[in-house]
Amino acid sequence: MGRTVVVLGGGISGLAASYHLCRAPCPPKVVLVEGSERLGGWIRSVRGPDGAIFELGPRGIRPAGALGARTLLMGGDRSQTQHSFARPEPSAGASGHSVEDWRGCPRPLIPT
Repeated sequence: MGRTVVVLGGGISGLAASYHLCRAPCPPKVVLVEGSERLGGWIRSVRGPDGAIFELGPRGIRPAGALGARTLLMGGDRSQTQHSFARPEPSAGASGHSVEDWRGCPRPLIPT
């Protein structure tokens, strides 16, 4: 009889845990339990009228070291190509402000 692993929560941590469990050499049956109607937790991506994707949740991640490199590789496993862009410096969060000035910055390009 195979193993079954129950992952509680469909936020980014629960999704990452499920992802890595499914890629294990002898993957268990993975059951993801989420209490809300959508996955993602704090991450809340919405599609604009022209198809552009906007993130209304966390502004980004700060990958560091081997764990950060693995985090970035996990995003690259998707079949869809994704482009990223840099935000203006300094960060509004780092300076204590609540709004960043994005004028003149390239718009994020995410295929639809």
